[in-house]
Amino acid sequence: MILINSIPRSGTNLLKYFVTEIANIKRASYIPHMLENNWRVHLVALKERESDGMYWMHCPHTKTVARWTGKNAMMFYVYRHPGAVAVSWVRWILSSDQNPFYPIFDDMDFDGALTKMIVGNGRAIDVEAREWPGLSRLYKSFDGWYEDSDLWISFDDMLTDSEHTAYQIAERMGVDANEYELAAAASAALGRRGYTYRNGTVDSWRDEVQQGHIDALEKEGLLDYV
Repeated sequence: MILINSIPRSGTNLLKYFVTEIANIKRASYIPHMLENNWRVHLVALKERESDGMYWMHCPHTKTVARWTGKNAMMFYVYRHPGAVAVSWVRWILSSDQNPFYPIFDDMDFDGALTKMIVGNGRAIDVEAREWPGLSRLYKSFDGWYEDSDLWISFDDMLTDSEHTAYQIAERMGVDANEYELAAAASAALGRRGYTYRNGTVDSWRDEVQQGHIDALEKEGLLDYV
């Protein structure tokens, strides 16, 4: 089993494209329960999947799930600058009133929503109460995957050093491919577009934030994840 995991909006789809191109996998499926903190829910969902399949998910770290994936799966973890994640989250949420998290932010402009995204106003996601936990809580809930994954990859590296990223993935998966094949796989991955992947550039998120947002990222300890 191959698993791709991340905090949402970190580049999950792009890493999925890299892996499928390199390993010639035709199909990958999503495991639901985004950000669900009940480890039993994720464990049941994982055990229901085929052992030779490829899946992606947004599962916070727990020792129980990590022990299971360590024995039964190859886990790739993708990470991204918290500022970029915050901007991507807010863009995604405010783009449609059908978004499941839209009611939490629907009375705010972009700057206000971005501040709430970073700082939060509650301990957990509660749409009815219009509460958001803030990015620092989300990042902390995923911390353990940095150690309990087989390979962790930067979103920025996938864009700026795509051939080396392809090499890392192929080496970890035991795929025998030469540099030309890996270059072709990286090019093909970057040429694909998922419904959540945008053709952005590294650090473009900085053009959409104010100094107050940078200060909030630093105050919340999120710059420690850079």
